[in-house]
Amino acid sequence: MQLIGRYEYGIEPGSCLPISLFSPKGHVATRNPVFLENTTQGIKMYAVPDDDQSSMLIYETNISKK
Repeated sequence: MQLIGRYEYGIEPGSCLPISLFSPKGHVATRNPVFLENTTQGIKMYAVPDDDQSSMLIYETNISKK
């Protein structure tokens, strides 16, 4: 996943983050557009990877500032 935006958490804009999360139907979480937001501890990702009947998946990771 390519990140665009301001420098935060020691991650340079334009950096790539590997995403190896899958939906219950076996699709990679980033198959459809996702929404990322900064939290006080790190990054939260909202994804709806499956078409038709699906659920919103929410993943959160903690990132320590440098």
